[in-house]
Amino acid sequence: MLTTGTGSGKSLAYIVPAVDHILRRGSGQGVRALVVYPMNALANSQFNELRKFLCHGYPDGRGPVTFAAYTGQEREEARQRILENPPDILLTNYVMLELILTRPIEKPLIRARARATVPRPR
Repeated sequence: MLTTGTGSGKSLAYIVPAVDHILRRGSGQGVRALVVYPMNALANSQFNELRKFLCHGYPDGRGPVTFAAYTGQEREEARQRILENPPDILLTNYVMLELILTRPIEKPLIRARARATVPRPR
């Protein structure tokens, strides 16, 4: 458990290990980290923080880890893009989490993608 004041960086305690995991195992394998917030305002705030840490400084503004907010506030086009190409990190709220887990259209967001393990010759 981690408790500190507002704006002290608590989110980094779980975002940094998630980003590390994704960087070590590779991006583009579907949702690897699901972050659930009680309010859209918190999800939106953290989306902006992720943009600051994971996008700024890269020539095309796209870093090595993908992320998206899926809170029910997105336009249909944005939702469709997320479903067609799930991000590495998905920020959502508990209401949308229930829908993600129960609606067939959201199946791409929860589908596990197993990586084939090939033994290396010694």
